[in-house]
Amino acid sequence: MLFLRKISLPWFLLAALSLFAGSCRDTPRDNPFDPQSAVLLVSVNSPADSSVFFRGDTISFRVSALRGFDNQLSGKEFLWSSDIAGFLSSRSDFSTDSLPAGTHRITVSAIDEAGRRGTAVIKVTVLPTPEFGVRIKIPPADTIMLVGSSLQPEAREYVPAGSRIIGRLWRFGEGSGIPNSALAYPGTVVWDRAGSFLLVYQIVDELGRTAADSILVTVLAESVPPIVAIVSPSVDTTLTVGDSVFFEALEIKTTARIMHRDWVYPSGSGLESQIDKVLVPGWRHFASPGTFLVVFRATDALGVSSADTVTVTVSDLPPAPKAVILSVSDDTTITRGDSIRFEGGHTPSETVVISRRWIYDQASGIPASQDTVDIPGWRKFNLIGEFRIFFTVNDRWGRSSSDTLTVRVVENRPPLVEITRPSTDTTIYAGDSLVLAGTAFDPDGIVDSTVWYFGIVGGSRQKITSPRLPLYLTLSSPGEYRVYYSATDNRQARGEDTVSVQVVIRPVNQPPLASILNPSADTTIAAWTPPLVFMATDSDPDGTVVTRSWSFGLGSGVSSAGEDRFVTSPKTFTLSGSFMVVYTVTDNRGATGRDSVRVTVLPNSRPSAQIISLLGDATIAVGDSLLFIGIDSDQDGQIVSRAWNYGAGSGIDAAADTVNVPGYRTFHLPGTFNVTFKVIDNKGAANGDSLNVTVNP
Repeated sequence: MLFLRKISLPWFLLAALSLFAGSCRDTPRDNPFDPQSAVLLVSVNSPADSSVFFRGDTISFRVSALRGFDNQLSGKEFLWSSDIAGFLSSRSDFSTDSLPAGTHRITVSAIDEAGRRGTAVIKVTVLPTPEFGVRIKIPPADTIMLVGSSLQPEAREYVPAGSRIIGRLWRFGEGSGIPNSALAYPGTVVWDRAGSFLLVYQIVDELGRTAADSILVTVLAESVPPIVAIVSPSVDTTLTVGDSVFFEALEIKTTARIMHRDWVYPSGSGLESQIDKVLVPGWRHFASPGTFLVVFRATDALGVSSADTVTVTVSDLPPAPKAVILSVSDDTTITRGDSIRFEGGHTPSETVVISRRWIYDQASGIPASQDTVDIPGWRKFNLIGEFRIFFTVNDRWGRSSSDTLTVRVVENRPPLVEITRPSTDTTIYAGDSLVLAGTAFDPDGIVDSTVWYFGIVGGSRQKITSPRLPLYLTLSSPGEYRVYYSATDNRQARGEDTVSVQVVIRPVNQPPLASILNPSADTTIAAWTPPLVFMATDSDPDGTVVTRSWSFGLGSGVSSAGEDRFVTSPKTFTLSGSFMVVYTVTDNRGATGRDSVRVTVLPNSRPSAQIISLLGDATIAVGDSLLFIGIDSDQDGQIVSRAWNYGAGSGIDAAADTVNVPGYRTFHLPGTFNVTFKVIDNKGAANGDSLNVTVNP
């Protein structure tokens, strides 16, 4: 039997164990689990999660349930179910060969006498039974054994009714030294050579069909013990009579699967009859004083064991006090003249402490002769420096403990002030206004007051006041000015920021420039012709353009509402005449600029167009045909273009339909389609008619 201490592990395993142990409980304390409400810890022992079987195989199900507060077996009622097959059993263990093919989500719930509950879930895959095949049952999966070990191979054969197996063959792996066997049950087979051997079972029937299955058998000359470590408590532990300690171990498989676990508690501990066979037995109560060596042992499937130990010393004295500074709880920095409220305590709180003492560092200038209580209260620091503060407690057995912190005392720092508007030196015109804004922050206190000033460079300051925000400053006379933003903190330290403002005489405003780009010259069109889109550009040599507008001529009937951009929406002229289109812009100081272009509209009536077949909307079935006829006229010209369209998605090509009577058209696709007939006259005026055709499947 091999005992492994934590210090003997490789460095990479030590690192893993230390990380794992950091998340575990290793402080002795009372068991926090409530026996009346703790859940059951449910584990499915058989089959293994994600196991695979054939339809008709016998599958053994077995579950165990442990109480969370003491890890003892429990469970009165059990319920097994499959998301495919439904209810399976109400026993803790059962077997079945009737699971249907598929991947089953197996759920088992356990309830004990006190009503505690727990649930576990595994996945089991059942494959359809092969028409002709074979499966090795023993061993059930790839296996590891030591030289000299033996087993009795066994297989299940799947043969359809009426078929006959005429040949069987067991092969035990090249180099194994074991002769092949033609028997269905070859008996006990011993592997006396180390290596990896492929165990194969093959059958053949009278039709010449063959099937085979294989398992990898690994035979070792020697075994490496599993790696185990007690991670809670992670070090030898001292506690007081009546306390509990949380036990937890970690194991790492090396050669073979770990089969058995045992915790061994020494005689006199009060736990010697306790049976714990899990990694986490949980909280264990020590009622007697003494020094006890607790052992955790793990044994793998090859019978090889490893163990780790931890010493638990149980004292009949109460735990030693531990001093704790509660206020302030960490090192801190304050400003000279500030005060700190000091408060201390100790753990565990039930330990009897007979004396307390505070020491404030002699250089701090604070006397501590009277501070022999937990809460000395507020203490003022008037000297600059870094001071170490100590709080010490003593119990009746002469044991003492101290806690400490550092108080750093610095001079008061002035507020940090910044003018954000204007953020840099700036130039404005006489009579214009500045918007003033700034920020003020005190790094070691609070900003008590802020104030704005302005003044001519070299002259006196004037306070800027305003009953509202934002704050404006209007400067009417040219010259060089300074604007100041000042902040004072709660200890009267002052910070300030300043910017320069140059005030100059405003030059004469130049009007903005406007130019119509489209059409770029006077133009002539006919009434009802395609819409015109007007486009312009503008600029201001000493400012910015703030408004834009269009007008399209008195009597044109064309609306200018909402036209305040460079480009207009499409405009249709329906009335004849000569109209002046004007584009007008205004700059930020009220000056205007404009450009115009004349649009002459020749008389022209709009052509007429009407679909007379059909006379209205129609509903037909897929594959039906309709006759389409349109009529048109133009009272002051002639029609020069006709076009039909049978609706997007109809699938009907209308490219050649440029006549009044395109004839019958067949609809092969279901849907509702908008059919249009459009005409254009010799002056470009257009008109049309439309109807809807609904095609049912």
